[in-house]
Amino acid sequence: MNADDFYNSLKSQLDQVMSGAQSLNSEAQMHLRLAVSNLFKKLDVVSREEFDAQTAVLSRSREKIEHLEKQLAELEKSLQNSD
Repeated sequence: MNADDFYNSLKSQLDQVMSGAQSLNSEAQMHLRLAVSNLFKKLDVVSREEFDAQTAVLSRSREKIEHLEKQLAELEKSLQNSD
């Protein structure tokens, strides 16, 4: 099960619980939401925005590495030709 499937499944289950909990007073619902929020904070997950930002950083890093590898290959080739 990937992270999106897990999240969607958990959200669906929580929605079902919350819809069944309409008879609970607002204070009980607030405590339930707080407990769920604390549970997510304990899990080792990141927000979509943070994930996307890190993906962009990784992509730029890969591009820079590829560029540096090409420069290194050209320098090595020019050194070999000068010998």
